[in-house]
Formats: sequence, C-alpha cells, structure tokens
Amino acid sequence: MDISERMIKRVEEAYRKAKSAEGSFVLASELISIKSSSTIDIFSDRAASRVVDIAADSRKAVLDLYTTYQTEAKLLDEEIPSIS
Repeated sequence: MDISERMIKRVEEAYRKAKSAEGSFVLASELISIKSSSTIDIFSDRAASRVVDIAADSRKAVLDLYTTYQTEAKLLDEEIPSIS
C-alpha cells in the first residue's frame, strides 16, 4: 500500500469515527429533548435534580462529540506526516 492510500484510509477511518460520534450525539439530543419536554414542577423535591440531570446529559453529549473530533484531529495530525 503506498503512502497516499494509507493517508486516504486513515482519513476515512477518522471520518467514520466522527460520523458515529455525530450519530450518538443526535440520539443523546433526542433523549435530552424527551426529558426536557415534560413538565417539571418547580415546587417538587425532584425539580432541581431533574434539571441537573438534563444539564449533565447535555454536557456529556457535547463533550463526547468534541472529544472524538479533537482526538481524531490530533491523531491525523500526528500520523499523516509520519506516513510520508
């Protein structure tokens, strides 16, 4: 396998991982939307924990997607020059 084929293969792998992470993000977003669409009684003893739970889920979804992008970009940056 020549250098350009290896580079293309590695970029395609990074692309697949990014698309998978995007799919996970969309799924998490839909679940968060379902959680947040229900009425929260602000006077109940669970109101604060429900809001915190929704915020934590949102933060995790964004962080997971961002981490995947950053990891793949870093790996590509490190690996592509070494391939040539």
